[in-house]
Amino acid sequence: MRNSIHIYDNAVDVIVGREIAASVARSGISLPDLATRLGRHPQWLRRRVSGTASITVADVVEIANDLGVTPYTLLEPVLGLDSVAAS
Repeated sequence: MRNSIHIYDNAVDVIVGREIAASVARSGISLPDLATRLGRHPQWLRRRVSGTASITVADVVEIANDLGVTPYTLLEPVLGLDSVAAS
């Protein structure tokens, strides 16, 4: 039921964004500092952390690598969301 899952697309962005924010806080750096390290504008990162812009798998991998965590760490809270949406 792809249409049901589509409803949750923004929720996934928000949840992953929260995990990124938590990992940034644990790392002791600021979002602007992380954006600079990634070679991105701070607004680019803020939009992904807030869920107002979609985040790609490539973005997650890039951010995770810079934070020294696995992409799984950032995606873990949304794994299995498809099965919840299909219920």
